[in-house]
Amino acid sequence: MSPTNKILVVIDLQNEFLTPDGRYPILQHCKDALFTTLTKLVPEFRNQGHIIWVKSIYNHLGDGADEDDTAEPPSNSARGSEWKDRDVYLAGTHKGKSPCCEEGSVNAQFHPTILELVNGSDTQMTKTNYSAFNNTSLLSMLRSHSATNVYFCGLLSNTCVLATLIDAVQLPGFNIHVVSDCLGWRKEKSHLRALERMKDMGVNVADSNEILADNPVNAKLTRPELYYVNGSIPSWRVQIALSEKGVEVSQVRLKVMTHPKPTRLPAFLALNPRGKTPVFIDTDDERTTVNESLAILGYLEMYYGEKALLPPLDQRKYRARILSLIQETENLHNTYDALEDAFFNAQITDTMSNFTSNIRPALLKDLDRELVFWENYAMQSSGYIGGGDDFTLADCAFYPILGYMLRRGFEFNARWPGLGRYYSRVWARDSAKLSQPEGWFGKGNTDIFHGS
Repeated sequence: MSPTNKILVVIDLQNEFLTPDGRYPILQHCKDALFTTLTKLVPEFRNQGHIIWVKSIYNHLGDGADEDDTAEPPSNSARGSEWKDRDVYLAGTHKGKSPCCEEGSVNAQFHPTILELVNGSDTQMTKTNYSAFNNTSLLSMLRSHSATNVYFCGLLSNTCVLATLIDAVQLPGFNIHVVSDCLGWRKEKSHLRALERMKDMGVNVADSNEILADNPVNAKLTRPELYYVNGSIPSWRVQIALSEKGVEVSQVRLKVMTHPKPTRLPAFLALNPRGKTPVFIDTDDERTTVNESLAILGYLEMYYGEKALLPPLDQRKYRARILSLIQETENLHNTYDALEDAFFNAQITDTMSNFTSNIRPALLKDLDRELVFWENYAMQSSGYIGGGDDFTLADCAFYPILGYMLRRGFEFNARWPGLGRYYSRVWARDSAKLSQPEGWFGKGNTDIFHGS
């Protein structure tokens, strides 16, 4: 996917808001202006950038206020704490007494006029909260297109558009714009106050003529980006190396337990066709992208060498040892993965009894044989896994595997005293604590080694 830099994000142009049968129709003159402006904008953005069409699907939760009955945004003299209350509301989802954009309903579909504007080269996505960034892959889509100028339009200006902008302005590396004559609303007072809020947040509020006449200078990434999965061994390896080297990076967390998986969406597959994390994007003009954790470790050492994590070139034997160990960690990684994959497969197929009696014992023997190598390496060293006092890329590659296994039920019993000392030694480092996966405290709920 080639960089596009300019993205138009169009929010919620659905029948629910744009037809007489919809429960929350916008004003007719507002609707007419929106269609006219969008018809003008779409061809220009398609030629110069990319278009993302966002659709809302809400569950009917009830016990809440309908869209038109919500509290007005505060006036100029009542900003501050009242805005905070409004922000809390906008961070959520529709809870009105009346359903809105129900899945499978006609009202949830794009308006026929909008369908005529949508092109196969555009991107379509669904959100379930007011903000288009909340539990969606919108951020990864923007980054995959190398977007630096992002333009928002659609409806409603004081709810979904504003909620999306509140999140957008907190993201590094983007210039945020809103197309003021391509917005929809139900109460003009609420709309005007929403525009004031957008300006206060630093959003560039401009009409379509200004935007089409303007050609903003593309902002350059000020720091690298890392797409990662929390608790993933490959992602963890890179995070600990970045911490050791003191590299400031924008981290984009992908939640692979959601559906659809963000790593399987076209926007992410454009970064890594294998659909795997981590992905490292550098700040150079070509936005160099590096996949595979061990490859990223080598790239960081080559281009971010202020703090070296490999022995110097003149220490050839020691350097070769560390390079070999980095690759050797994949033996342990793969042996453990075989155990974990079999465990979860047994859960899914309801064959846990056979797994615990026949499959796991053999896999544990394989893992035991592999761990003997690493126990010997640890026992031969009073320092780190490479045999010296220097923390190296071999530790970045190895330590997360050990940490992950502990999370899944592995124990440092009498068989593994060297590994136990090694783990404590690394944990004493700031980089280990800073890179620890979010929410990981002690053993997890799943015990691969003993559980069923």
